Amino acid sequence: MNKIRGVILKRSGKRLAVVQDNGERTDVYVAIIPSYLVLSEGLIIQYSPRFDYKTSRMWIDFPEIQKIPLAVARYDIIFMHTLIELCYYFIPDGGCASGIVDFFEYMYLSIELKVNFNKKLLICKLLAFLGIYPHISEFQSLIQYLSVTPIDKIDQLGIELAQADLCDEWMQWCIADHVCGRWLKAMPLFMQAERM
Repeated sequence: MNKIRGVILKRSGKRLAVVQDNGERTDVYVAIIPSYLVLSEGLIIQYSPRFDYKTSRMWIDFPEIQKIPLAVARYDIIFMHTLIELCYYFIPDGGCASGIVDFFEYMYLSIELKVNFNKKLLICKLLAFLGIYPHISEFQSLIQYLSVTPIDKIDQLGIELAQADLCDEWMQWCIADHVCGRWLKAMPLFMQAERM
């Protein structure tokens, strides 16, 4: 059976909400969790799924951990949880967002290698990648820049003050406009911490 890679977005008991390599967001259930294995949000795992027709659930046995985001957690835990939270709430179950696993893998590697980047731009890059942005003309140049620029080429030195304000407005728009906006916890904390 083919192995699939995925990023864990949320864990609730044996249920894992994951975004897979092919971009599909789905729930999988872990049948066997060895005592030494701690599965948590943000991990990149590899697994072989099997569908149980009786329960209509996708089950996995012995998931393998591919990447642990310890450096990201040490760097900025709120930032990491903001990215995971955005994927969890903005990619619907069964929805598709191909390239998300690569996005997280690159981000983890960049932080491990101590590459300096602008966190607000990276969050907005993720939002543009997911197609979540206001359709207002003042945002179009920033959205275009983030949509076509590879993640490793985004301006490492920072952004102009006007663009920083646009990033803040964009994130506030996401919270206000999304049906689950009131449940977002990490993103408001991130925005508050970035203002200090």
